[in-house]
Amino acid sequence: MTVVEGILTTTLARTAMDVARSGSFTEALVVLDGALRAGVTIEELAILTDRGRRRRGIALVRQAITSADGRSESAGESLSRALMIRAGIPLPDLQVEYREDDGEVFARVDFEWGGRVVGEFDGLMKYCDAGDVVAEKRREDKLRALGIIVVRWTWDDPRHPDRFIALLRRTFTAAGLLAA
Repeated sequence: MTVVEGILTTTLARTAMDVARSGSFTEALVVLDGALRAGVTIEELAILTDRGRRRRGIALVRQAITSADGRSESAGESLSRALMIRAGIPLPDLQVEYREDDGEVFARVDFEWGGRVVGEFDGLMKYCDAGDVVAEKRREDKLRALGIIVVRWTWDDPRHPDRFIALLRRTFTAAGLLAA
C-alpha cells in the first residue's frame, strides 16, 4: 500500500500485477510493459508474484513477466510484441538507434531484427503535417540505403493478427531471416 495525495491505494507494481492477472497474456504484457516503463522493476513484480503465488491468474503474470520490457514505448508496441510471441516470430531488439558517421542519431526504431529488418508501429498522431511525413520518408530512405528492410504497421494491423503475422513472415522471408 501507498498514499497518493492523501489517499491510501495500492502501489503501481501491485496494481499492475492485479490487472495483469485478470486478463489474457496480451493484456498482461501491455500492462506490465507500461508499469516497467513507469519505473516499476522486474524485482518488485517478482516479489509480488511470489507473495501472491496462490492467487488466480498468477501463472499468467509469471509468463508475461518473462517477456515484459519497459523499452516498449506504447500499448501498440506491446500488443505487437505479444502477437509476435504468440506466433513464434523471432523476438526483436527494441528502440535501436542508427547513427550518422559523425555519431548523430538519425533514426530510433521501435523493433529491430539483426540489423536486417526494422519494424515501426505508427499511431496516426505521428504525422500531424506534411513536414512530418517528409522527415519520416528521409529517415526511412537512410535506413533502406543501409540495406535494411522497413516494415510499418498501424493499430488496424494487430486487430487482424493473422494478417499482421503474415506481413512479418513475408518481410522476414524477403530478408532471409526465415526460409521460404
